[in-house]
Amino acid sequence: MAPGTPYRLLIFSLYCLLLYSQSNTSLAAADKPSERRQVRVGIVQNINNPELAVFSEILASPKADLSQWWYRFPSAAAVQQALTVQLLAYGELDADIVYVRYPTHKRLIEQLIQGKVHIAAETLWASQLRPHRGKLALSEPLLRIGEYEKGFYTHPDKLEHLKNLPVSELKKLSVAIGENWDVDEKALKHAGFHNIKQAIDANALFKIIHAGRADLTILEFSGHPGLMIYAKDMSDHSDISLAPIPGLKILLPDERIFAVSVLAPGGDEVLRALNLGLQIMREKNLILPLMRRTGMLSEKTAGWKRINDL
Repeated sequence: MAPGTPYRLLIFSLYCLLLYSQSNTSLAAADKPSERRQVRVGIVQNINNPELAVFSEILASPKADLSQWWYRFPSAAAVQQALTVQLLAYGELDADIVYVRYPTHKRLIEQLIQGKVHIAAETLWASQLRPHRGKLALSEPLLRIGEYEKGFYTHPDKLEHLKNLPVSELKKLSVAIGENWDVDEKALKHAGFHNIKQAIDANALFKIIHAGRADLTILEFSGHPGLMIYAKDMSDHSDISLAPIPGLKILLPDERIFAVSVLAPGGDEVLRALNLGLQIMREKNLILPLMRRTGMLSEKTAGWKRINDL
């Protein structure tokens, strides 16, 4: 045997063993399914609302016709939270969607800016989001300026009295709105309402009206008969209903857009999918019928007067 042969054989054996090990590792990696990316979708909920069951169905079938399920969504916010998943699906985003709940819009925006969630599953006012450009990427509008209207809602027991008051007298009444509803407050003050009260969340807002601590509130029109809004007091589970003052509405002069986190991993893909989904669903005429069916854009109130113009 030539000198050095045992060493050459040893080196060759180690080399073969290394190749075998790398080959097995590669095959194992190929056999192991790759983990799907997770996209975190922020929603504002401080209670275990019943529409969460609907959300699980939307996640399982994201291109289902939401207009057929309108009665299962108690609010315009819930409709948008489901619609967000549809927009991403039509935009061909390949990811697992996970809903993450926050108690307030303010907290949600903070988490968006920090990259803790990818997208807010409810449109926000463009004027609120523009100061955060560079930290948040803004979508094309879901509702454009001139499209977003709300009705004046009150306790059903007060309806007969209030609907007969002249607008000048209505403007003297107290109006309850949510915290940080800056655009709503601006529109109300511009229309001549100055007795404005704030509620910490939607549940508190409904309770204020129901208890008579405020006369009115402004809310998106409901898709229920008579445009009635139904809610539940989460402290004692009693039923709450609100009735619209017929013939009167208010225009909120701003755009409703989605916000996507710049810092969240893959945020640029989420924004691309979102805008593509908006484009495709508009072309298929899937968005406006849903907005009308749920009351966000109400054909029933098309002839009602805007108090902004009075």
